[in-house]
Amino acid sequence: SAPFSALFDTTQLLDGVHELRATATDVTGNTGEAPRINFTVNNSVQPGMIRLDDSAAPITYTGTWRRSTAASPTGPVFHWNSAMVSGTPGSTVSLTFEGTGIRWIGLPCEYECGVASISFDGGEPVTRDLHGAMYVAEAGIRSQVVYSSPNLAWGTHTLTITVLNGDSQRPMGLHGQYDVYVDAFEILK
Repeated sequence: SAPFSALFDTTQLLDGVHELRATATDVTGNTGEAPRINFTVNNSVQPGMIRLDDSAAPITYTGTWRRSTAASPTGPVFHWNSAMVSGTPGSTVSLTFEGTGIRWIGLPCEYECGVASISFDGGEPVTRDLHGAMYVAEAGIRSQVVYSSPNLAWGTHTLTITVLNGDSQRPMGLHGQYDVYVDAFEILK
């Protein structure tokens, strides 16, 4: 009987708009659905951290990039509902920031996700394989931290991510390429 309630931990959700659905089922199997409710999650970032969405002004994209949205009910789920994606080797994303570290929020996925190199201040790049366990359109796939920088000396740094070729041992993605997703960055002050 009404009123109904349920506990729900929104810290486990990405920031952005979400939809809450409630379905009641009685003992004979009859069901009824309550009106859907949209709500916005804006979890506070850690103290001393700044989060930038993929479309924030200080982020620069070169080469071929396209916007991917969370329009599909089967996934993927992005921070603030979108991410930039490229499968074109040599395409880059760069960000100049002030702080002691940075985290890249992206999407690891099976088959379609490729490999990227990451460098700071023009230094020697490291390689990150973005292969994951879930297919890009699989229900439940979510963006996550795919790279955390080492501790950097306090100051101004430039992060550069470059799209590389994928792994020849797995099939290419839907666009005939291996994709690299940029959803957001978290800058550590």
